Amino acid sequence: MVGKVQWFGRLIGNRHLGHGAPREADFLKGANMIFRTEAIERIRFDPRLRGSGAQLAEDVSFSILVKAADGWKLVYDPAVLVNHYPGVRAEQRLYVGVHRAFDHKSFCDFAFNEAIAVWPALTLMQRAAFIACSVLVGTGTCPGLAQALRHSRSLGASSWERFAVAQSGKAKAFALLLRGR
Repeated sequence: MVGKVQWFGRLIGNRHLGHGAPREADFLKGANMIFRTEAIERIRFDPRLRGSGAQLAEDVSFSILVKAADGWKLVYDPAVLVNHYPGVRAEQRLYVGVHRAFDHKSFCDFAFNEAIAVWPALTLMQRAAFIACSVLVGTGTCPGLAQALRHSRSLGASSWERFAVAQSGKAKAFALLLRGR
């Protein structure tokens, strides 16, 4: 499974593990995206996204907006080879993994942006499930209660610090989204 939004809002990237035939995806990775001009002429990067330079999760947000517009499809093709030369980033990138030390502002921005990005892909009931799952379970990268507890043995207090910062970012995003902004 590559580039999928699960029914409860969890993102599954796995672009580095892809194999097989080209297939439809829900979102793409920024370094590997290419679009038809007609598909993006009315789409803009979400100005609510937080961060410095290229905002965290901007690729997820943009590709979800493209897919939602006028019935466009996104295709992931594992046979496409991309030479990616990343630039210097102002913030720490937190795509995957569990880290003991982290930049609080970047991590809070990441959690905020992830919620903003996935929201348009979800129905009303899925949004409710997304909020509940974000708080109660979360992911290894952006922990909810269950993930914080899971990693507390290896990370100690840092696990709960990550939980607090991630939940702060998600709460700010959910408050904004629920106000309709």
